[in-house]
Amino acid sequence: MLCFLDSDEGRLFVFGRKGDVISRGIVLIYPAWIERPISAHPHVLEVMAVPVPDDVNIQNVCVCLVKQPDSDLSGDDVKEYLRTTMTDGGNGLFVVDHVLFFEDQLPNLSRVKLGELAAEKLALK
Repeated sequence: MLCFLDSDEGRLFVFGRKGDVISRGIVLIYPAWIERPISAHPHVLEVMAVPVPDDVNIQNVCVCLVKQPDSDLSGDDVKEYLRTTMTDGGNGLFVVDHVLFFEDQLPNLSRVKLGELAAEKLALK
């Protein structure tokens, strides 16, 4: 478990499990850092950020999501929304490389399995 304790207020902040970290080059990205802002988008029902293999960056970020019925949300819309809402000021630390849309719901799989499925779907494109 990756977390820290705020000694002033006694609050425990949990980022996730160490195995969930996406290694994009030298930047370590916790999926929750990407999932939280995207899940606040009014056209998004479900979201999960997973790693996909990359020859240059080691791993790239793939966002798998289910959008609201009849929504015209595009991958570019998701990337722009994330860029404008992230606390890094849009300086590119939290780049989403790929966006995959699922029709009804995300597959009920672990992050690892969903990441493998995402990589396979991307390879087929």
